[in-house]
Amino acid sequence: MTVVSGGASAWTAERVCTAAIQAFRLLPTMPVYAPRRGGLAAVLPEQDAGPLAILSFSETVLGYDAPERRALLVWARAKATGGDVGGSIRQYCAEHGLSLNTFTRRHKRACQRIADALNQATARTAVREVAPHLEASVPELAATGW
Repeated sequence: MTVVSGGASAWTAERVCTAAIQAFRLLPTMPVYAPRRGGLAAVLPEQDAGPLAILSFSETVLGYDAPERRALLVWARAKATGGDVGGSIRQYCAEHGLSLNTFTRRHKRACQRIADALNQATARTAVREVAPHLEASVPELAATGW
């Protein structure tokens, strides 16, 4: 595991992808809405929105309507639920006229861009406020050294 300034573990594309899948594993069918750009919120007050941190950060890095963000979210939910919630990746590609290769490139590029942004923020120490929140939002992953 690579370490960046301050002793924090470096984010990798794989780590970001794993965190996104974990968010959907924890909350596979949780209805979410965007009351405004840049903010996701749980529909029911008793639902913990913590695991959504990495998904919310995806908007900050990639943009609200970015094809890479859409691919990441669709991919993570399909991986987490086996396609039982929201359909399969192949189904999504067919419905949107995408090749599987294009879809795969998009979701991988999204994970890499998010990892790069997190690492840059860590280097600037600004993420010292964000990284603990992300790690706390998915403690199952933090315990495994993701």
